[in-house]
Amino acid sequence: MAQIRHLYDPSFVPVLGQAAWGGRHLFACRPLIPGEPEAPLVAYGWLDPAGARLVGREEAAARGWADDDLESAAHASLGRRPTPDWRPLWLGVVPALACEGDEHVAAQLLRRAVRVDLQRRLRVPRVALAVPHRGAIVACDAEVAADADLAGLARVGFEAARLAGRGPVSPHLLVLERGELTGVLAPRPAERSEKPARRLTPKISKKGLLILRAACESEEALVEAFGRELPAIARAVLARGGFSGRVKVEVPADAFSPGPNRPMRVAAVEQLFRELAAARGLRSPDGGRVRLRLVVGDQDDVATSHSAVSRVETSVSEVSRSSSTLTRRRRSSLLRKVVASSRVGRRRRSAG
Repeated sequence: MAQIRHLYDPSFVPVLGQAAWGGRHLFACRPLIPGEPEAPLVAYGWLDPAGARLVGREEAAARGWADDDLESAAHASLGRRPTPDWRPLWLGVVPALACEGDEHVAAQLLRRAVRVDLQRRLRVPRVALAVPHRGAIVACDAEVAADADLAGLARVGFEAARLAGRGPVSPHLLVLERGELTGVLAPRPAERSEKPARRLTPKISKKGLLILRAACESEEALVEAFGRELPAIARAVLARGGFSGRVKVEVPADAFSPGPNRPMRVAAVEQLFRELAAARGLRSPDGGRVRLRLVVGDQDDVATSHSAVSRVETSVSEVSRSSSTLTRRRRSSLLRKVVASSRVGRRRRSAG
């Protein structure tokens, strides 16, 4: 037979839980911050060796317990427990206060005296609170919470508690002003970033020739697309297999303006593509450089003028002295930018 307990039982406690708690419709509970759908929930129950036996909505109605009765009993229970023992903490260069303990520590935020004391200690008009689980609170000035990455701390702590099944409370920050909890700093939905459309269409022929068809209207757009899309293409080629180490880049005739220097510009871009391929991981099966040919429109001879190509490969300085719009300096600058972005991407992936 279940033991009948009362609100004045010393084991009666408030229990904080996450906003999306599935039992919120079955058990007596309220949001910690009224009107905030992302705010943690406050439920009520009696402590048992196996956890807390929560008060159901029907039980509360049957026993005549109003919300105010449950709240009054919860505050009386918290008053019998030790107040938070705040300790100083540095989050980078941002001073903060933190407390840790059993699963009733975070519930002390229900007490106004505790909230006022915390704000007095920090001496700021607006406090940001991280309450990742029931056993911890971290607080700092809301104006510098972003510098401290307090939101990141809340998310990590919440997710760890959720996976461990140890009383997760909130992945978001709470706001404390004038001794009252006034809001939740939930991140806004990320704006959908428009990714640049793919400009290169890769295909590998039966003989292992990688054909890259480019949809670009200028030399600059062509170089930008090649540098941006080549790493993904290189990974796909490696995973697919069958690549012979030969590459043909097909570009529309409009990509290069007509004129006497057109063969030289085509040759310069072709040489730059070889350098980019080596820098971005596109290699032949033996690990060496790929053999790359740039074809403009339907005329192979425009891109493969022997004199132009030989001048580019034997002396890049001649290209820079020509009237080409893609000088050696610009090619080197573009190459440095592309290689630098590749290194940043690798560092981000390794850090993640």
